[in-house]
Amino acid sequence: MPLKILNFEIDSNGINTHLHSIIQTALTDNHYSLIPVLLILFLRSISKFMGINADFLFSFSTRAQLVNLNRALKFAHPVAAVHPTAYSTLYSCFAHLGGDGMLLALIIVVLIIGKNQHLKRLLTWSFIPTFFNFSEPVMVGFPIMYMPIYLIPFIMSPLVTTVIAYPFLKYNIVPAPVYPVPNGTPGLLKAFIATGGNIPTLLLALLCLVVSCFIYLPFVKAEMRLINLEHAKIRSSFKR
Repeated sequence: MPLKILNFEIDSNGINTHLHSIIQTALTDNHYSLIPVLLILFLRSISKFMGINADFLFSFSTRAQLVNLNRALKFAHPVAAVHPTAYSTLYSCFAHLGGDGMLLALIIVVLIIGKNQHLKRLLTWSFIPTFFNFSEPVMVGFPIMYMPIYLIPFIMSPLVTTVIAYPFLKYNIVPAPVYPVPNGTPGLLKAFIATGGNIPTLLLALLCLVVSCFIYLPFVKAEMRLINLEHAKIRSSFKR
């Protein structure tokens, strides 16, 4: 029996189902232009940062994917995509390298400049699952979730990379990634595989990763300084 609260019907499917339906209705019909895509990405990043199941709420299997695929198969080339800037196209190939928040970039930055051996060891073990787009070890183990210092780059990275990739797809500078790619495919290779092996699209994904590394860089440096200060305080307390 459905329960009515403030004119919302909540039945046995649960509130997540209703939230998903509301988001789908409000956003997916207009997710071919840049602003709705950025809005979806912003909401997704906030949800993931807070530990909410963003995959369920924001996994859109839309008509655009099928239309793009049928068109590409008909003309034997992904440039023929009808909706090259659909959310599903931009997000999965250019704003989800290493999972939500472009966490592959974070791992690369910490492994290059980080001096804390514990963090480097943790992220070394987390590199392989993150490379294959399973970000949970970093979200919980690093951690990223509920860490204020990483909120800004976690949200900003997918937004900036989407803005970078959008004109390349909109104006057919590179082919749109339209072919289906199985879960677990390395994020950096998704665009390459989903375009049938297009090198410029792979380079665009690589550019997005490099930009994300520079976004994370100052925040990683700030955390390293905080860790060093904490270690200095602990050493001074032992000397006393």
